[in-house]
Amino acid sequence: MNKMEYKDIESERLLLRKYRITDDIEIFSFLNENREYLKKVIDTDEYNAQSIDNVRKILRRKEAGWLINNFLTYGLWIKTNNKYVGQIMFFKFDWQKKQVELGQYICKTYQGQGIVTEATKLGIDYLFSWTQITSIIAICRSDNFAIHKVEIKCGFQKMSEKDGFIKFLLKKND
Repeated sequence: MNKMEYKDIESERLLLRKYRITDDIEIFSFLNENREYLKKVIDTDEYNAQSIDNVRKILRRKEAGWLINNFLTYGLWIKTNNKYVGQIMFFKFDWQKKQVELGQYICKTYQGQGIVTEATKLGIDYLFSWTQITSIIAICRSDNFAIHKVEIKCGFQKMSEKDGFIKFLLKKND
């Protein structure tokens, strides 16, 4: 097993960092503002958090997932205004196959600005540089055309389409 280290990842405009329990109010506000939109684009129950306590449980679950080497989740913040705008998550780590899955989301008001593409590229660079991962799978809804564009811009190849989902694959260039 390859223990991952949580390192902040930065670009000129973005900060990708580990969630903190003190992010609870900001995350709760984000979920309230984006709940209906998130239901359409992600397959998780995170958007159902109905209280700050629920958000704290989600944040603790993210921490636990990292501690057992199961997933690595980064919140996305805009550096100029310290605004939380979304998430990138690597999960289902298979250390024998050196493979992981990827999921991303962003609030609707920040779509179309290249933020998810930039965050995805930063996350991929980190994984390929600091872990033994050599391939990344992204599975997204067939009707989520925005994320299809992101995956293709980041070098993923479409592998298959089934039951309303598209599977993309990215392999590390050695």
